[in-house]
Amino acid sequence: MKSISFYLIAVLLFLSSCVSIKKNIDRSGIMFQRGMDSLGTVEKRPAIIHPYDKLSIEFYTQATPNQEQAALFNVLTKVGYEVDEKGFITIPVIGKFMIAGLTTAQAEDSLQKRVSIYVSNPLVIVNSPVITVTVMGENKRMGNIELPVQQANLVNLMATVGVTDNASIKDILVIREDSITGKRIPYQVDMRSGAVYQSPVYHLQKNDVIYTRVSDRYLYDQSTAMINKNLTRIQPFMMLLSLSVTLLTIPLIIKAFK
Repeated sequence: MKSISFYLIAVLLFLSSCVSIKKNIDRSGIMFQRGMDSLGTVEKRPAIIHPYDKLSIEFYTQATPNQEQAALFNVLTKVGYEVDEKGFITIPVIGKFMIAGLTTAQAEDSLQKRVSIYVSNPLVIVNSPVITVTVMGENKRMGNIELPVQQANLVNLMATVGVTDNASIKDILVIREDSITGKRIPYQVDMRSGAVYQSPVYHLQKNDVIYTRVSDRYLYDQSTAMINKNLTRIQPFMMLLSLSVTLLTIPLIIKAFK
C-alpha cells in the first residue's frame, strides 16, 4: 500500500512539473536601468596611434605663402602614411619616425621639431580618420567595424552594431591589447548602468575586441525547451503508468474503507 501510494505521489509531482509557469518580463536587455547618478562628465581621451594605422599627415610652412620647402614631405600624403608593425612611419629626408603610442597632438609637436631643420616655422597636421575594432558574439553586425575617431566609444559602437534578442548587455567583454607590450587585458562592462561612461574602455582604441555574451534567459529557455521536448516524448508512457497505478490503487482504497 505504501509503495503504491509513493509511486502515485511521484507520478503526480512529475506531471505537475510539466505545467508551464508564466515568465517574468525580461529587462536584462534594457540599457541604463540603474546607476544614472554615475553618468558624470565623460573625460575626453585623445586617440592613440597604433601599428597599421593609416594617417593623413600634412606639412606646411608658416614663414611664407610659398609652400615649396614643405612640398617634399607631402608627397606621400596622397595615399596617406601607414604605420608599420613596429610603430614607425617613413618620411622623406627624415627617415623612420616612431609614431605609435603618441596622440595626434603629440605626433604633430614631435614632427614639427623634426622638420624644423628643413622647414621654417613648420606646421604639421596629423589626422587618423577612423579606428577599427572587432565585434563578436550576439550582435546584428559582426567583424571588423570602422568608427570615426571622434565617435569611437562603446555606446556609439553598440548603437551601430545592435544586439540580438538573445544578447546579454550586462557583461559586455572588451579585450584591449597594449600596442607596445602586446599584453591583452579583459574588461567587463554593464551596459545597463550609467557607470559605463566612467569605464576605462568607454573610449575605444584600435584593435579592441568587443564580445557580447548570450543571455542567461536564452540559455534557460533553451534548456527548458529541451526538457519539455523530452517530456513530450515520454508523456504517453507516463500517462499509461499513471492510469495503471490509479487502477491498482482504487481497489485497495475501496477495501480500506470497508
